[in-house]
Amino acid sequence: MPTRGEIAATFDAIAAEFDATRTRPWPETIAFEAALPMGSRILDLGCGGGRNITYLRGNGHSVVGLDASSGLLRISAAKIGTASLVRGDAVALPFRDGAFDGVHCVATIHHLPTEGERRQS
Repeated sequence: MPTRGEIAATFDAIAAEFDATRTRPWPETIAFEAALPMGSRILDLGCGGGRNITYLRGNGHSVVGLDASSGLLRISAAKIGTASLVRGDAVALPFRDGAFDGVHCVATIHHLPTEGERRQS
């Protein structure tokens, strides 16, 4: 079974191709955003190449993106700058409790290798 670090390294290796096939926000992102109060502070957990950050910001929210892949974060940074991007681990978040009004997390948790890590996240 791969480690979280090995999974992040795989995403580093495929970052450009992965991002190129994901250009629009998820339908779940659109539904999530529609339910948010204006100006919400959101954590995009597993932000990838930043497509959902761009959508959420475009609708008036403050968004911090976290991803384990430095390759995907470089792609995000090219789109939105580096000020609100964090390289981190979904199992050990580097934020204080209550830092966000909501967490956006689509197609991320299943990349954690064990059920225990998924639950912990």
